[in-house]
Amino acid sequence: MGIPLVTRVGEIFSARNSYTFMKNAGVSDGIAWTNEEYIDWGVRFGLDQALRQKVACQLKASRQSSPLWNAKQFTQDMENAYQQMLFNHVEQLV
Repeated sequence: MGIPLVTRVGEIFSARNSYTFMKNAGVSDGIAWTNEEYIDWGVRFGLDQALRQKVACQLKASRQSSPLWNAKQFTQDMENAYQQMLFNHVEQLV
């Protein structure tokens, strides 16, 4: 959708997943490490149209370069990773 979002990095999967997604999309604006930063990012996005547009442009550009937007390649890479893990596991058993 190209809409900037704010995420609070934390210990649980969802808090790590959104951070990873944003970094892989080439976006670091909106990533908060503290509760205060989380609120600050929300306020900044609400008040700063240029910042929102900058992040929207970064998201749009990442569709051409980031594997996150290429479902076929992402799936192939994931399958390759699973095969490599299986191979490594079998090698340890032998």
